[in-house]
Amino acid sequence: MPKFFVTGGSGLIGTSLVQQLVEQNIEVLALSRSDESSNKLIALGAQVLKGSVEDSQILKAGVEQTDGVIHLAFNGVEGDKNTLESLGEALIGTSKFLVHTSTLISFAGPIGELKNEYSPQKLPPTAIYKRFENEQVISKLVQQGIRALIVRIPQVTHADVDHKGFIPKLIDLAKSNGVSFYAEDGSNHWPAVHRHDAAKLYILAATNGKPGEQFNAVHELATSKDIATTIANKLGLNAKSVTKEELLEKFGQIGGVFATNIEVSSSETQRILGWKPTEIGLLEDIKDNYSI
Repeated sequence: MPKFFVTGGSGLIGTSLVQQLVEQNIEVLALSRSDESSNKLIALGAQVLKGSVEDSQILKAGVEQTDGVIHLAFNGVEGDKNTLESLGEALIGTSKFLVHTSTLISFAGPIGELKNEYSPQKLPPTAIYKRFENEQVISKLVQQGIRALIVRIPQVTHADVDHKGFIPKLIDLAKSNGVSFYAEDGSNHWPAVHRHDAAKLYILAATNGKPGEQFNAVHELATSKDIATTIANKLGLNAKSVTKEELLEKFGQIGGVFATNIEVSSSETQRILGWKPTEIGLLEDIKDNYSI
């Protein structure tokens, strides 16, 4: 029976991933830092390896006991770089895989300019994290003969159990302001995916992906106006346009991200892996399932 080593298994995508792997008769060894996370993972059917992504010996032990790694955890850009290098050292000389998690914000660009998996990347000035920079580490691992590949997740990975992501933050901001704001005409796009569909993609990438391949976990694009309006309707408030500068003032760093246009597809991902998102869309999920 195959066995996968998973970091970040107790998170929003991770819990769905672990559950789906177990349902597919794939054993899971999940890294866990706390008793609370361990209990959650064990309840899902995983075995637990206690430790941290910062401990290279623990990571080596996880690699040695499994057929490959799905790396969801994130401990800052520099910390993540160190984690990837430690995993790489343990994977060199094996046929085992490494699926790394990256971001889509580096595909930000002008409205109407649709990008795909292999379009040039550049971080916008509104970026909060520079997680995509560690894709360079993956390229180096591929050059060393490791079957390393990338799954990029959107700013919005949604689900009814999402209590800490961007959508809950936008809901809280609308409640505190008494209005749901968006920037300018609100035509900038945000990519989105449901956590279950994202988890399916990780499994397909681990199972069928080739070294160096890059996959985008994008189900759909939603405009910021539609997101703000859906939140407003849910709360019984109005949605209102403000300038980008005003949005930054009212929202802080999140405002810069919410005003950014990220038009990127998963066309190559779907073609190569046969991945087909089937879960509920973002706007419907906000309307029907997010708590207020």
